[in-house]
Amino acid sequence: MKIALVSGAYPRRELVARGISHKLGGIPVQPFSCCEDLLASSMDYQAFIIYNNFDHKMGGVAGVHEIRKRAPGAFIAGLSPIPYMERQFLPAGADAFLLLAGNEITELTELILKRRPNLIPSTTPQPTPFSKPLPAPIAENSLEDALPQTENLILTLERARLLLEYALTDPQPSEIHPHLHKLIAEIENIVARYYALRDSSDKP
Repeated sequence: MKIALVSGAYPRRELVARGISHKLGGIPVQPFSCCEDLLASSMDYQAFIIYNNFDHKMGGVAGVHEIRKRAPGAFIAGLSPIPYMERQFLPAGADAFLLLAGNEITELTELILKRRPNLIPSTTPQPTPFSKPLPAPIAENSLEDALPQTENLILTLERARLLLEYALTDPQPSEIHPHLHKLIAEIENIVARYYALRDSSDKP
């Protein structure tokens, strides 16, 4: 299975795509910046997540209409922060509508699992609720024990890294840039250690 995610907001689309892929066990989620780019692609996706924030380009509702014509059997979800936009998305061909409230990674994952569970391979780990609080403090040698409670923290760190990298695109370097580079490196180290420990804990 592959999922296409179309949003005009960078770096948010990258963060949401990565978060959904992580929660669905690594299923590919390809971000696009506009509906035109998606429609010009191979369109070999089984699910489409379409926002409605494209300024002067093709709107999300029009995009859903075109996607439905080209992928009649696919699952399509429309998203917007504007109430009652389902009145436009659903007639255009969307299977579901999500009113944006800032937690669409979890909501979209649950929506896909609920509405189209057959799209998810049986080998894909299903997301589990985090019922236990994050241990504090976490000693270096106890990180492996805290893996199940650390998923949300790692996603937050990756989001912070992307936002820091975005801040570094400022054409006028400032005195804080060296500190940002150091912070990015530290985040990458923590995330890499986490995934290494998680992968090793999955091995028999």
